[in-house]
Amino acid sequence: MIDQGIVSLLAADAGVAAILATGGVGSIFQLETPEDLAQYPCIGYQLVGGNSDSTLSTSGMQKARLQIDCWALTGDVAKNLAAAVIAALNCYQGQLSDGTRLLDAQLVHPGADVFGSGSRYFCRMLEFYLFFNFTS
Repeated sequence: MIDQGIVSLLAADAGVAAILATGGVGSIFQLETPEDLAQYPCIGYQLVGGNSDSTLSTSGMQKARLQIDCWALTGDVAKNLAAAVIAALNCYQGQLSDGTRLLDAQLVHPGADVFGSGSRYFCRMLEFYLFFNFTS
């Protein structure tokens, strides 16, 4: 699945990995991020939409909308993590570790800031369109 390839791409990026490492245990989570402060900063992601070319199989070009949430204990770290994700993913083209051929990743929402007053966490939300072909 393309989301596994994107996670591997982000985890392997030096800029993203360096910021995630500042929290000690930071990582990338699907849908739900942890409440444990020791795991911040971290990234949450979810596929939130998409479509495909009209074909009789899944071999045609696919389009997915991916939301990436960059969570941190301070607003500056959340913004820096978002900037690192954008640098790693925006306009990326290539073969992902899951076998998916990513034709293009386009940043469509450059960031909305979220603050949880109860949790005291900061988040910068990004959205990308992913254009890809399955290769298997």
